[in-house]
Amino acid sequence: MTRKAISVWRGSGRSGNGELSSESGVLANIPYSERFRISRSALTLRASVPNLNQGTFARLAQDAEQNCPVSRVLRAEITLDGKLV
Repeated sequence: MTRKAISVWRGSGRSGNGELSSESGVLANIPYSERFRISRSALTLRASVPNLNQGTFARLAQDAEQNCPVSRVLRAEITLDGKLV
């Protein structure tokens, strides 16, 4: 799944400010400054995967949660609530 957002920054460096809007409209011209950062992300996953048992699913979900490259780049805490349905 891909989510897109638009960020507009006015000014230079620390003296500027900006606005953030998401394609979905959930965020619309939300102000932010140099202190803006994503510090945490909570994910919910419900999956139906043929021929995948609960143990393998749990191992794969845990690996994804602990080794998420996005959380490393953002230096953010990632939590995953994953269930095989």
